[in-house]
Order: sequence, then structure tokens, then C-alpha cells
Amino acid sequence: MQYKPADILACHSNSFISKFIRFLTKSKYSHLAIIINENEIVEADGIVGHIRYRNISDYKNYADVYSCDLTDEQIYVNMLSQKLVKNMIIICCL
Repeated sequence: MQYKPADILACHSNSFISKFIRFLTKSKYSHLAIIINENEIVEADGIVGHIRYRNISDYKNYADVYSCDLTDEQIYVNMLSQKLVKNMIIICCL
């Protein structure tokens, strides 16, 4: 399957935390991530205000992908926003 920036990855796994979240929320999923390119996602890492970038292959067989059906222009704006967020995170960590 071809992934596009801004597609949503609905995640689930067999970890205790994932199972616990799914039990409490009565949901199939424990959290969401956003695809930012063909190989990379961004997600909250469990600490308020922190995010992390991961390879999409980390969620192989543990996620469903939902397409946002954005236009190329909207995807381009999203990509620029992601670059801005990455730069802001780097600056804040200095």
C-alpha cells in the first residue's frame, strides 16, 4: 500500500499499555500517528508535550491506515508544517 503524508495510522499492539488503553476505552486502537512521508510517522510518546518520529515499519501488522484524501496543495502545506515543527523542536532542545 502506498502511504501519503497526513494519512492517519490507527495503532494497536500486544504490549501491556496498549491492551490497557484499549480495555479502558473499549476501542480497537490505543493511539494514533500521522504519516509524514513514505517511511516515517510522528506520534505522541506518552509524555505530555513530547513527540517522536518512527519508521512506519515499526507498526507493520499493528495498525490500520486511514487516508485523509488531501489535495497535493494541502499535503505540501502539511509537509512544510512538519519541517517547521522539527525545527522548533530542535531550537527548544538547544
